Amino acid sequence: MSKFFFILVFLSGFSLSAQWLNFPRDSTDTVYDRKEEILYKDKRYRLYNNYVTLGGGMLFSDARTKMQKMLGADFHFHIKRHYFQIGIMTSGLEFFSNNHLQAHLCYGLRREDNTTNVAFFAGTSFFQGVAGIPGQTDPVIYKGIGLYVSAQAVSKFVAYDVGLGTELFADISIQQRIVGAKLIVFFSSAYKGVARRINPNVKRKATK
Repeated sequence: MSKFFFILVFLSGFSLSAQWLNFPRDSTDTVYDRKEEILYKDKRYRLYNNYVTLGGGMLFSDARTKMQKMLGADFHFHIKRHYFQIGIMTSGLEFFSNNHLQAHLCYGLRREDNTTNVAFFAGTSFFQGVAGIPGQTDPVIYKGIGLYVSAQAVSKFVAYDVGLGTELFADISIQQRIVGAKLIVFFSSAYKGVARRINPNVKRKATK
């Protein structure tokens, strides 16, 4: 099972990276303007925007004998053209019955248009948890630091702002190796209002 998840994460990451490299780049792509907006269907959207993802799924840990259910939330923000991710993740045998709590801070690459959002993040995780079989073995408390990586692919059903997608992730540390996948809901801060007669921050229109 662990080999299957590692292969899944690797192949999905390879496929998503190809999509990211092939995304169309505008002629103004090298110019940064924090207020720059895109016009789409007579509405204005901020080009450089923050977003939130919420979701749940399954993960495998080589320190445990059973698959774990997990919930996670991430805030993605930018400093100029650089994107960062800060988030939390909990997991256990059931949702909300948690034996592992993790927080992470990552740097990433992102490409989006009005219908899709693809992103990759990597950074440091901080975690604590308890291992053992309730009623059979003594609990073992652990905590530590690891390497966290994730890959997101989102399809938006409300242009630029709201979407659904999947996220693959892995957390590697001395204590355990974790791989998993979750379904995520995407919320963006891109929307800035309807188009006006004069839109000083609009420098381009969406191509589709």
